[in-house]
Amino acid sequence: MPEPAPTFTLWLEFETYAGGYPQPGDDPDCDFCNALVRADGRVCGLNIWTFRFLDHVRRFDEFTGEPKPAIERFLLPPDLLVERLDRALIEASIATLLLEDFPPQWCWKDEQERTEDENDR
Repeated sequence: MPEPAPTFTLWLEFETYAGGYPQPGDDPDCDFCNALVRADGRVCGLNIWTFRFLDHVRRFDEFTGEPKPAIERFLLPPDLLVERLDRALIEASIATLLLEDFPPQWCWKDEQERTEDENDR
């Protein structure tokens, strides 16, 4: 019997945009976002890119959109690559990772440590 899906909360940066996402000019198949995951007492942050955005930033400046003088031969990777910026797809990806082994480098503190730090201030 398969394991039940883990319980977690997911905050996606693109869902906070005024007017919603996508807006005219946005391409959920070629974009990126930040995300926060809270699961099992852990707080984890990650940068998510789409596969097409990876190719885009090799060829174009990610901020200006101007072509680069040459195609990048290497890039520092995001934390997660997905086909499309879509809540259902990202949730399914996170659930799978939590079942298999969520990368610990994405998590900076567990909830208890964070609360203790905030109380020390």
